[in-house]
Amino acid sequence: MLLSEASNNYWRIGFVNQQITTLQQSIDYAKETLRLAEVRYRAGNISSLDVIDAQQNLLTQENQLTGLQRDIHSYSISRPFCSAPCPVAR
Repeated sequence: MLLSEASNNYWRIGFVNQQITTLQQSIDYAKETLRLAEVRYRAGNISSLDVIDAQQNLLTQENQLTGLQRDIHSYSISRPFCSAPCPVAR
């Protein structure tokens, strides 16, 4: 039972690390989208609502990242032991 739980947590951590990597790329894209929205707003090409949408998108993704980091932490704490090297929480 204990080994099975450790194995499950090991794979969960690996999966969540992959999600974190993907989400960090999305956050970089959202930051660039926000930057471009702000430039276009200052130029008078879009409304302030478009900038707010870009801000909201970025904040949503950053909140998702925080949730994934919390998941990694909880899996790491609940992991009783690992015989193989365990994935490192990011």
